[in-house]
Amino acid sequence: MSKTNGPRRGMIGDIDGPTAVISPRGTIRALDDSWRLEWGAGADDRWHVAHDEVAVRQSRIDDTPVYSTAMRVPGGDVVCRVGSATDGDSRSLTIEFVNSSPGGVALGVVLHVSPPPGRFGRPRRSVLSVDRSGVRLGRKMLISAQRRAGGVAAMATIPDDPAAAWSSMEASPDSPEASAELGTHGGFAAMVFPLPHRASLSVRLSLEGELSSRVATPVDIASGWRTVTSRAADVQVPDALMVEAWRRVVPDLVIAAGSADPLEAAEAAPWLDIAGLHDEADRARALVIVATEAGRLRGHEAAAAITALASRELRVEKPSGLADLVDLLVASAGESIDGDSLTNAAVALRPTAGGPADELLSMAASIPKAPSQGPTSNVARGAAGIMGRLVGPVTPGALDLMPSIPVDWFGQSVDVRGVATHVGRVSFSLRWHGARPALLWEREGGPSEATITCSGLDRAWSSDERSGEALLDKPDMAS
Repeated sequence: MSKTNGPRRGMIGDIDGPTAVISPRGTIRALDDSWRLEWGAGADDRWHVAHDEVAVRQSRIDDTPVYSTAMRVPGGDVVCRVGSATDGDSRSLTIEFVNSSPGGVALGVVLHVSPPPGRFGRPRRSVLSVDRSGVRLGRKMLISAQRRAGGVAAMATIPDDPAAAWSSMEASPDSPEASAELGTHGGFAAMVFPLPHRASLSVRLSLEGELSSRVATPVDIASGWRTVTSRAADVQVPDALMVEAWRRVVPDLVIAAGSADPLEAAEAAPWLDIAGLHDEADRARALVIVATEAGRLRGHEAAAAITALASRELRVEKPSGLADLVDLLVASAGESIDGDSLTNAAVALRPTAGGPADELLSMAASIPKAPSQGPTSNVARGAAGIMGRLVGPVTPGALDLMPSIPVDWFGQSVDVRGVATHVGRVSFSLRWHGARPALLWEREGGPSEATITCSGLDRAWSSDERSGEALLDKPDMAS
């Protein structure tokens, strides 16, 4: 496991898209803030509430979007692991608690629920109930516990300090069930479980449909993610943090492709294609096409949609519907259109569209050169920051490898395998003979002719060969 960097909250999701967010201190929230789950542990000294504690560390299991939050208690940790799973009919979170401290603790879980919206914006009357096996909102099971709770409580008033509620439940554990009608600000249901030394406990939180009988642990979910991401392009560079970031960004892109936000989905699609995960990118494009045909895209959304559709034709060599939608999208993008989006569309359409492709290239040339705004979503920015150093932007008939190389990479090896580009699937390596770099490359598929360059190391070098090895000139250390 490795420490979480980047945004202040992590996105939890499955192959169908995002499902929840988690804070660095382990609070789990619905995407629409309709519920919030907090947890803590009662040890010999006091109650420790995760979101209030200082000694809390968070990591991602094997760099997947499965999170592990460890909270320090006397002598060890109480760990909360959470991942999202779907079986096609239902979606749920599995939240697993592990006591790795030397003594037993009382595990406290509290679910804050907002009142469901009713007619005319008024909250609908709803009852939140809890018993020793789980929590229900009306008839719907929200939380199912692996073992029976030792105490339960429900209130319409959300407490400022959940530890007080857990403490009172420990003191009066006899009540087998409780319920409360949600007030204007919602309500909460709380459960307390005994958690002996080295013991674990799982609860499942329903997101869509009925809870499946099949239970996938967070470790199982992480293993499933590794199967998905094992098909992605492999990046090995001298910067260990960048290698780690690439492993993380790939599953995050898969989640973003299933976002309900067409801009986030559109920005994820090209990077998924570059990673070689074309089916996952197609899920994002399906949303983009629906939004385009409904006339919902404007400005940067429309520009990102152009790039997402063009990417399928450039990197998968399959039609995307771009030819039918490009005029509408260019008009919808307005002043937000950029030269790169137009160039992508032109190169994608050139084999079939002729005149329109030339028009798009002419339009791209007429746009003043300015620093690109780049992607707006965190995950797409992360992908661009990594892959942008290794593969240059779309250029008709050419591919620039390693256009931006940090000086501290000089003298060290680089290996990149299976990157899908607009000139085919490309793998390349960098080795060094003294102060001179040696580039090895191989290109599969794509157009019969394409020029390979390596401007970050030797601006004068190029090759039209599909594969080869070239000893480049000594690079300028000041570049």
